[in-house]
Amino acid sequence: MSQEIRQLTYNLRIKMPTLYLAAVLFWVTISPAIGAADYYFRPTSLAMLESWSNELSFTVSNPSTKPIVLKLTSRSVGVLNANYETASMALSVLPATMVLMPGERRLVNLTYEVGSSFDRVSSHELIVEQLPILYVSPGKPKASSLMTVTRYTAEIEVRKRGAKQHQYAFSQFGKQSDVQLGLMASAQKNP
Repeated sequence: MSQEIRQLTYNLRIKMPTLYLAAVLFWVTISPAIGAADYYFRPTSLAMLESWSNELSFTVSNPSTKPIVLKLTSRSVGVLNANYETASMALSVLPATMVLMPGERRLVNLTYEVGSSFDRVSSHELIVEQLPILYVSPGKPKASSLMTVTRYTAEIEVRKRGAKQHQYAFSQFGKQSDVQLGLMASAQKNP
C-alpha cells in the first residue's frame, strides 16, 4: 500500500505541473483572440425610472485591436405593446449596423415616433449584439477563430411629455458574453 501511495504522489508531482503548464499555454495562445473583439456599451447619462431624461443616448467603444461589427435593434415588449401598439409606434436606434474600428467610440441615439393618441408609458428592449466576424489586416497571419461575442440588452421605458415630446428611462441593463467561432474577414483600410 505504501508503495502505491508513493507512486501516486510521484505521478501527481510530475503530471500536475505539466497539465497546469499545458492549460496556461493553451490560454495564452487563445486569449488574444478571445479578448480581441470585446467591446463596451454604456449609457451616457444614467436615466432610471426615478430620473427620466429628455434624451437617451449610449456610448459604444471598442478598446480592442480588432475591428468589430455591431447590430443594433429595438422592439416593443410587454402585453400592452403587443396588443395596442402599431408598427409606426416604435423606438428606433440609429445606425442599425456599425463597424467599430480599434479604439473607436461612437454615440448611439434613441428616437421615438408616435401618433397623438399616445398617452401612456411604453416598454421597449434595445439590443446591441456583436456579429461573430473576426477581422484581420491584409497580409497579416490569421488569428485564432475563437472570439468573444458580447450582447447587451437595455430595457427602455418611454413616456409622453408635452404635445410631441417624450422622456426616456431604462429599467434594466444587462450583458452576456460567449466564446464563439468567428467568421474570418479581411480588414480593408480606407484609401
